[in-house]
Amino acid sequence: MAVIGRGSISSLLVPDARKLYIEVGEERPLEFEAVFNVDTMPWNSVKDLQMSGLGTMPAKAEGAQFTLDQPIMGGTATYLANPYGIAVEFTYEGWRDELYGAFQETYREMARASRNRQEVDAFAVLNDAFTGNTY
Repeated sequence: MAVIGRGSISSLLVPDARKLYIEVGEERPLEFEAVFNVDTMPWNSVKDLQMSGLGTMPAKAEGAQFTLDQPIMGGTATYLANPYGIAVEFTYEGWRDELYGAFQETYREMARASRNRQEVDAFAVLNDAFTGNTY
């Protein structure tokens, strides 16, 4: 995609409009954290290990030795985060001459796009629960 310059936004350079409306819809608060167990990843990738607990404590006769037990190592699960990114680039002249705040709003839209990606990825597993196309 090209850099956004004055040529592509000519209608934003003249003071003949009263207001600019940016069609983005109403943003809902993030919901995935209320449905899924969410944790941070201190690095990429992370691995979880599984280990059993101990068995039920047996009875011990007076003066007898304690019964020894030990945990058993189980499986592992590795999680890899996918990187995402989006960028917008403007020319200095376009930034300087744009009259309606569209460029500043575009940066807020980048944050909105990030929050939307979190919701889409989190709920993808439920959206695909009965078709099995992805998971």
